[in-house]
Amino acid sequence: MIFPYLSVRRGGSIRSLPIIPIQIHGPAGRVDILALVDSGAEHSVISLQLLASLGLTAANAVVVEIVGVGGKADRGYLVDVEHKLGPHRWKAPAIFSEAVDSPMILGQAGFFEFFNVTFKRHASLMDIRRAR
Repeated sequence: MIFPYLSVRRGGSIRSLPIIPIQIHGPAGRVDILALVDSGAEHSVISLQLLASLGLTAANAVVVEIVGVGGKADRGYLVDVEHKLGPHRWKAPAIFSEAVDSPMILGQAGFFEFFNVTFKRHASLMDIRRAR
């Protein structure tokens, strides 16, 4: 699957970023969100605001500490969720946290272990294929 980078306004300028549309499913239904594909992220991280809207709870989740780029530590809740990208569905853990400034970051655990991603920055494209 080929995805173009998405142009977004950040800090008064427009930047092209590797952002893709993805669905997250929970007991209360699904949420369609835009997710940043981040090969430097150890885990996939989802905004804590989406936890309740998916019908999920932090009550049985594993509490983890995540550290962002600035070194600030924050609490997160590790929960198994169902993901969907195009025709592909998979279940993987994701961390729900207030530490993200976007709806979702797709990282090593939860995304890159299921897909091979080729970034073509000069063309502002990503080639994403299911790992075999």
